[in-house]
Amino acid sequence: MGIQYLEAIRRLKAANYEPKRTIHCLFVPDEELGGTRGMKRLLHLDEFKSLNVGFVLDEGLASETDIYQVFYGDRSAMWLELVLTGNTGHGSRLIENTAAEKAQFVLNEMLKYRTNEQQRLEQSQTSNQPLQLGNITTVNLTKMSGGVQINVVPDQYTLAFDCRIKPNGYDEFRQFIDDLIQRTPKQNADEVKLNIIQDSGRLLLTDIEKPSWWLENFKKTCEQMNCKVNWTVFPAGTDSRFLRNAGYPAIGFSPMINTPVLLHDHNEYLAQDVFLRGIEIYVKLIENLTN
Repeated sequence: MGIQYLEAIRRLKAANYEPKRTIHCLFVPDEELGGTRGMKRLLHLDEFKSLNVGFVLDEGLASETDIYQVFYGDRSAMWLELVLTGNTGHGSRLIENTAAEKAQFVLNEMLKYRTNEQQRLEQSQTSNQPLQLGNITTVNLTKMSGGVQINVVPDQYTLAFDCRIKPNGYDEFRQFIDDLIQRTPKQNADEVKLNIIQDSGRLLLTDIEKPSWWLENFKKTCEQMNCKVNWTVFPAGTDSRFLRNAGYPAIGFSPMINTPVLLHDHNEYLAQDVFLRGIEIYVKLIENLTN
């Protein structure tokens, strides 16, 4: 996508196009680690504020169909660890209040939440307004550790979860986590500890209902380039979330159709014709947004 941006700008320069607004391309670090030392820090610098940003384009996702995905918001991200401690001893005994019992309870509750959200997504597909992945909350167990050897009951288990929270659902989910900690069987409160690895907090959405110069030109570009689009919420997280929360209109858009979603997968690729077509779309989009 970065190469598509640069090639689109090169073509506009070669055609002697003179934009009425300045175009800035940002390549910032640490997006995969949460953007704390990248976009989040950049936003607070005078150098960024002086840019007088009017509109932001950020990454989207590939689409497996011929419909381009356009994202006007991100789901909130909460990466959390639950550290569960209990009594230890020999593996031949029936020890009470073990870390394993707490881990079982937490796993059952978290995965039940996950199943309920999955069913809500599936059941909505037959309705007039089917939900998309960005409209639900996903919970996934990503790491599990504990134990030292086969015949010793562990005194601790650590469960790590990647949780992506639906728009306007942050407070509700945080309350669910707090209630889960309270309901977990234990003899002492310190036997269940919560570590927040990353927490984006509540995230704002870009308003796509209110008419605006950038929305008008985005839609005009899609019509000119014969792009069928689906407006939705990004299921993961991008640097756009910092910009939206700071009041800047931001849209996530990757012109990549008929392409499997191989994000973070093996052998991620983009077909040549899709790549080249994407450059053409960006040429027209950048021109419309800056004239």
